Amino acid sequence: MSLPGPVQHETPQGFAYHLWLDEVSVTGPSGEPYEYWDSRERHYRKLKIRVPGASDAVRTVIIKYRVPNGLKFWEEYEELYWNVTGDQWEMPTNRATATVLLPEGVRGL
Repeated sequence: MSLPGPVQHETPQGFAYHLWLDEVSVTGPSGEPYEYWDSRERHYRKLKIRVPGASDAVRTVIIKYRVPNGLKFWEEYEELYWNVTGDQWEMPTNRATATVLLPEGVRGL
């Protein structure tokens, strides 16, 4: 599977801005840690996950990560855009959910 990171885009001032993923963890639904391998390819952060007993079976995998400075700042507004599942999966995704936690004190949403 591929997470959308690091992602690079250009700021309004013409600078290249990189979005990084930190504190990655991969677990099962009961919180048991799953073994995974982490690599990077172009604009993607790739995770190869070993899910015990998952040969031709439906399984739940919980992937958590932090995105420091994840907002994009434009001249007239700020933007939070995130493609939760990405588009580089080798296996089908039947269902995906996401929880976004913003820093304390964020206003104006």
